[in-house]
Amino acid sequence: MGVQKIRVNRKKTDPTGEFLTFYERAEVLAREHPYRVFGGLGVLILVILLFWGFSVYGNAKEKSARAAYGQLIASLPRNETVMDGKKWEEAVPQLEDFVKTHRGADSAVNAKMDLARAYFAMGRYDDALKVEREALDQLPAAGSLKALVHYRMALTYQALGRTDDSIAVLEDLSKQGLAGLDREICWRLARLYADKKEYSKAVEQYDKALKEPAGYPPVPLIQQEMAAVKLTMGPQAGAAKVESPESAPQG
Repeated sequence: MGVQKIRVNRKKTDPTGEFLTFYERAEVLAREHPYRVFGGLGVLILVILLFWGFSVYGNAKEKSARAAYGQLIASLPRNETVMDGKKWEEAVPQLEDFVKTHRGADSAVNAKMDLARAYFAMGRYDDALKVEREALDQLPAAGSLKALVHYRMALTYQALGRTDDSIAVLEDLSKQGLAGLDREICWRLARLYADKKEYSKAVEQYDKALKEPAGYPPVPLIQQEMAAVKLTMGPQAGAAKVESPESAPQG
């Protein structure tokens, strides 16, 4: 029995192939497989065009929403009618329609806050709270807008009789140092604590409000309310004195 010969297929190899650069390999691939290369380039170009198209569409959509919102806010109640529930009732259909039409746009979040304010003025506090929560979820974690929404929620909680929830939100905000709102936050906390008959905490918050250099409400109103709380406290007030207008910041 003879020895069986094994035929080996010798494949011509390129000894320098292992050392080709990415660009050299791409050149070889383009030369040997042109249809495959141009097909891949076509897909890449298509992806780039789609991305560009969505970007242009998104910018145009946002620009359109801003323009529409500018027209909308011109018709909303302001100044002496800002808390007129009937005036806001007329604006609610427009606001609801805007939020649906421009869903996802930045202006839609602003419109949601206007809608929440409308519900609040109309006494629809549950609806106001629902919209405020939706707006909160759509805002970035950091930024003053989120703090303002939390502030609005605190007022809504108070209107719903959820005093502890309102206090919790305001106490958290008081630690953030919100310029222009600090005095008002302390003042509202003082009132809430007074409503709960926690007079010592109320006086403490009134005192903090007086130390803020500017903001709402004016100093005389804070002093008047703090004096009334101290009278209610009676002996608990001790020797504490109401800060005089001369020693307190004016505003």
